Amino acid sequence: MLLRDILYGVEIQSLTGTTDKVVDELVFDSRKAVKGTAFIAIVGTVADGHNFIPQAVAAGAEVVLCTTTPAAVAPHVTYVTVKDTSYALGLMAANFYSNHPASRSQRGLAPVVPALQR
Repeated sequence: MLLRDILYGVEIQSLTGTTDKVVDELVFDSRKAVKGTAFIAIVGTVADGHNFIPQAVAAGAEVVLCTTTPAAVAPHVTYVTVKDTSYALGLMAANFYSNHPASRSQRGLAPVVPALQR
């Protein structure tokens, strides 16, 4: 799925790179990053995912979602800066797993009215 479609509804603070990249998977564990993945840097109670951005990029991540753009950026990577990566991940996951409004069909929808009992 294209990054621009995955980002539908996400409030982007800044963007470095292109949204015309194909993303095969969303990951927030840098050890699971490979070519075609988007790495989401989540701030946790024990670790800050922003500290693992270099490892994710080295492993092949082509998209990074973060709250602050790293000082050193890779030219082939798209960096998307948002206010809250956890919230953005929820929206992105909904879009990625076919919840994108453009992918919903309106055919066949009708109100269901229960039969009145007398």
